[in-house]
Amino acid sequence: MTRPQFPEIAWSGSGTGPRILAINPWIFDFAAFNVWSRPVGLLACLDMLRGAGATVALMDCLDRTWEDVKWPKPGKYATGHYPKEELPLPDKLSFMDRRYSRYGLPRDVVREALASLDPAPDAVMVSSIMTTGTPAHSTPFPWPRNSGPTLPVCWAAATPHSVPNTPSSTPTPT
Repeated sequence: MTRPQFPEIAWSGSGTGPRILAINPWIFDFAAFNVWSRPVGLLACLDMLRGAGATVALMDCLDRTWEDVKWPKPGKYATGHYPKEELPLPDKLSFMDRRYSRYGLPRDVVREALASLDPAPDAVMVSSIMTTGTPAHSTPFPWPRNSGPTLPVCWAAATPHSVPNTPSSTPTPT
């Protein structure tokens, strides 16, 4: 499989319908290991949207998207560790004596790829392979440039948290 050069995110489809960007966000947890974790539901949605005439793209924060971005060496069957960045424990987990991390592509890599996305999406779908209340849905996300306050964002995940529905209601990341 040929992977694009960083920071390209490729659009796929006829080019006649709306541009839909799908995002599979990072994992925030004490541990994460890739055992063929793929956002199958999100990929199926993208396939249906493309079949209906939309142009689609995927930003998978849990995939080695670009050949030239550092990633831990995979195991024999393409399983293995994700890149990780240790983070402070969230307040609700402060009683735990464990290391807490964001797993997946580095935040700056995702930010730069989304900033260079051209043309900008007409809508964004965000999913998660996690079925617990993950902070990936409440953590400020580096939205695509020119997304503006009216960019429709569809959050599709099993999470008990209420989630903002527009980039304008999400604090700007530092």
